[in-house]
Parts: sequence; C-alpha cells; structure tokens
Amino acid sequence: IMKIIFCVGLAFLVIGSSLADEEEKAATSDLSPDPCFPMCTTDTAFTSPAPERHCVKTDCFDEPLCADICAVINQCGSYEWIMNNDDNDIFGETWCAVDGYGMCYCCDC
Repeated sequence: IMKIIFCVGLAFLVIGSSLADEEEKAATSDLSPDPCFPMCTTDTAFTSPAPERHCVKTDCFDEPLCADICAVINQCGSYEWIMNNDDNDIFGETWCAVDGYGMCYCCDC
C-alpha cells in the first residue's frame, strides 16, 4: 500500500510541475525587448533622483502606496515615483516587473 501511495504522489508531482511550467511560459511570453537588448541605454526618465534630494530607494509599489509609505512610515517630506516597465531596461535600477508599479523613492527625510 505504501508503494501505491508513493506512486500516486509521484504522479501528482510530475503532472503538477508540468502544469506550472506552462503557466510560467504564459505569464512571461510578453517580453519583447528591442534588438539592442541587453546593451540598451536607460532613458533619462527612468533614472533615480539627484543625490542632493537625499532620497531613499524603497521598492516597487503603485503610486498611492509609495506616497503613504514615504509620508507615514519613513516620515519624509516628499517622494518620487518612477514607473518603469520597459522590457529594454530590466537591468536598470528603477525597473519593476509588475505592470503599473513604479520604483518608489522617499525624499527629504
């Protein structure tokens, strides 16, 4: 009976892992970088804030959450939210993998 349970469990594992691979392929199939990839240059609109602003890089959030985190948690006077979902800039410091999310910088802390 233990061998049967083991075989059934192994079958579920194999079938489940093959389904996960298809889901991953479907989720990442929209990557379409330009021919210059990975040597593309980051657009100036996607660069981090100037050092004089004394900004702290947090993470990728939507803009309302970025504003709340900077004001409430980090107690900063301002924030800069840089939306960068460009496939050509996946190695850039402001790139976020989730559509609609941007890199959040809390400034004037």
